[in-house]
Amino acid sequence: MKDSEKRENLTIGVVGLGLIGGSMAKAYKQAGHAVYGYDASETVTKFAILSGTLDGALAREEYARCNLLFVATYPEAAARFLQENAPYFSKHGIVMDLCGTKDDFLIASSCLNSTVSGLLSRTVYRTDLIGPGEFHGAVFYEALRPKDLTYQFIDAIAAHFSMEQQPEPDPAPKSISALEEVERIRQEFSISDRNLIKPSIGETTRVLLRRVPWKILVHSLHDEAYLGHIYALAKEKGVELCEYPLVNYRACGLIRTMADQ
Repeated sequence: MKDSEKRENLTIGVVGLGLIGGSMAKAYKQAGHAVYGYDASETVTKFAILSGTLDGALAREEYARCNLLFVATYPEAAARFLQENAPYFSKHGIVMDLCGTKDDFLIASSCLNSTVSGLLSRTVYRTDLIGPGEFHGAVFYEALRPKDLTYQFIDAIAAHFSMEQQPEPDPAPKSISALEEVERIRQEFSISDRNLIKPSIGETTRVLLRRVPWKILVHSLHDEAYLGHIYALAKEKGVELCEYPLVNYRACGLIRTMADQ
């Protein structure tokens, strides 16, 4: 929406004020909406109020006031929150999960060698698409809607899981951040551009499908459950596999330019 267009003032609720939830709260607050939030850490909630990110704390009794209620937690906690609080939501509001996990697994768009998920592109920041003061955006492929198979794909995957199946517990905190790990790899392997390091199973799969990387780092040479397809692709393309003590990922693809050699 452009600044010249009339904006509706919304009441926004955010549950979980970490990187994703906190960023969402800040963005809506800067856009002029009323934002209320809750975090399991009372200190985090108070700091968000004092810093001006929130207008106040979000209590269960206030969920019904929210036009938009974001649940920005780990998947297990989000499922529990929705089950326990569904009766308190407004019938006219929207409840949306912004779940994240630090686990490393293969995602569909990487497996399909695609930069599109459903009808949405990856995020873009181009001046011909994004106006001044606006955020990163994504292209929506309206013309492809009649051919979209997203829900059929989801249903096919969901059929292999039981609703009674318990989700895996949230992972323990890592000893090093993902960004720090990428920087460590960049320095250790003398790679000039951080963008030539492709961490995660998904990105490693994508780089093996789209080009020939210099080297593939894996946390284990015997993880067939998660990395079997990467072993096969690396062998097919003659790419070296190196066992490396990865902390945040199970695999990482490395690309080198002539300048790095």
